[in-house]
Amino acid sequence: MIFLDTSFLIAYLNKLDDNHEKACKIIKGIKSYGTVVISDYILDELATFLSYHVSKEFAIKVITRLVQLYMRKKLDIKIVDKKVFALAYLYFEKLKDREKLSFTDASTIAILDYFKIPYLASFDGDFDGLSTFIINKQSIINVTKII
Repeated sequence: MIFLDTSFLIAYLNKLDDNHEKACKIIKGIKSYGTVVISDYILDELATFLSYHVSKEFAIKVITRLVQLYMRKKLDIKIVDKKVFALAYLYFEKLKDREKLSFTDASTIAILDYFKIPYLASFDGDFDGLSTFIINKQSIINVTKII
C-alpha cells in the first residue's frame, strides 16, 4: 500500500511544480506499491487548495475523478474515525516540536500506523526524519519503522 499526500497530488497535477516530473514517474510505477490510499482529510486539503489556487471548477473535476477511482476500487479513501482521530491527536502532541507539522499531517501518520501502510508519497518536508528509509530524494518514504 502507498499513501498519497496532498503535496504529492499537487505536484502531479501542476506541470509547473518543481516535483512534477518526480510525481509523474512515481504515478507510472504506482501499481508496484499495491493499493493506492488517501484520506478524507487529504481530499479536503486538496479540494481547498485547488479551489483557492486554481478554481472551484477544477477542484470539483479533480475530486470527481478521485471519487470515480474510489468507486472503481482503484483508490482507497480512509476515513478519519474516532480511533484514527485519537491517534492523530497523540502524534500531533508527541511531535509538538515540529512547528509546521499540521493536524492533517498527524492524521496521515496515524493512518499509516493504524492501517500498517508501508509507503508514503510526499514532497512535504514535515515528514523528514520520521522514517528510516527514503527513496528518490524524499518523494517516497518507507514508513514501516516510523513508530
